[in-house]
Amino acid sequence: MRDHEDGKGRERVTKTFEPVRQPSEWQPIASAPKDGTEILAVWGQHGVQIIHWHSWPESKFIKAGGMWVPHGKVPINADPVLWTPIPPLPDPPKGGRDENKM
Repeated sequence: MRDHEDGKGRERVTKTFEPVRQPSEWQPIASAPKDGTEILAVWGQHGVQIIHWHSWPESKFIKAGGMWVPHGKVPINADPVLWTPIPPLPDPPKGGRDENKM
């Protein structure tokens, strides 16, 4: 049985992210987590995107550093200005299509 089939998967996910800030609580990007956590960010002309911090260690060729990277996209040569945690998923609508009857 998978997590989502036992009816408790959503409960486990919700408890993991409590307390979650509401999306209306946008904060300066300087306060965003830089541990690889995906967040929602306001990125100027690119709008709101899911991003994460990508860092690299120092080597003899480059200094240690990092950059904000959009989810599944090429890095953008600009910094986001605001961020908020990704809100929890809404409950599925009742009476929706039965996925098993295709």
